[in-house]
Amino acid sequence: MAALMKIPAEQAQQLVAGKETSIKRGLDGAALHRYLEAFQKAGAETRKEEVLPVVDPNKPVTIACPACGAEQAESTICVGCGTNMAAWRAAKAEAAKRPPKPAPEMGQVVRTSARSATAPDNDEAEIPFYRRWLWFEILLFLCATLIWGALTMQDKARSKGMRIFALVCFVIFLPALVLQAGQLLGFWDFDEGVAVENAYNYGVDATELMGQYAMTNQRMVLRAESIDWPAGKPEAVETMTITSDGGLRITLGPKAKKATGAVIHFIPSLSDRQLSWRCEADRSAAKHLGNHCTSS
Repeated sequence: MAALMKIPAEQAQQLVAGKETSIKRGLDGAALHRYLEAFQKAGAETRKEEVLPVVDPNKPVTIACPACGAEQAESTICVGCGTNMAAWRAAKAEAAKRPPKPAPEMGQVVRTSARSATAPDNDEAEIPFYRRWLWFEILLFLCATLIWGALTMQDKARSKGMRIFALVCFVIFLPALVLQAGQLLGFWDFDEGVAVENAYNYGVDATELMGQYAMTNQRMVLRAESIDWPAGKPEAVETMTITSDGGLRITLGPKAKKATGAVIHFIPSLSDRQLSWRCEADRSAAKHLGNHCTSS
């Protein structure tokens, strides 16, 4: 025993005097097995014992918020971000039980035609010029229809019914030509209006969830991580920010075209325990929203 532990013989004699003595702490795995085997070969009677940490009964029990990670006394509402921690854990557990959505299968594109070294590497090279843009085809159709209508109305050899039909076509397609030309020249942009309206409607859905959170927790949303945003966020929405007063600021991205960088601000107000929302938007976005939003 003295040679094994590299200690004096008198000290080794005390270890085998029949009194149980702790030899080494903090061992685990292979190291613990080597110690036990070595002492048993030396003729000592040994055993291992698991030592549990001592819990101070006077120390308060703390928990970490699953949303922001703030350490705090055990409670339901987080003092840091206002999250209902029990509801958060229940929602995450429910989401974990749902089967994952199957990933969309990626299709393969097989090109069978060879290209010359000087040919442009894009599909537009194989499409006639007049068919590359939808607006160009629409303009061609409207112009051809208007020219046909004008010529038919002046042709005395045509029947009266045909000339009336040509007049109706002329009256209908002339405003369409003006609208299409106006969009082409940038006087108005229908795609931009649709993108801004989609962002506004998404904000309305988001504020409904924020209102439900406020009624459940008796406080406004202070952090974006406290709730799950609605699915299907439009491409025009660049960022969504919770303001200090519990409001929602939506910043539009490049998909909104000329309204890129514009802000749609939903401002909450509480009256007679009823939560309502008021919308303010930058001028470039407000012009597409009519009476829904005031220009700021």
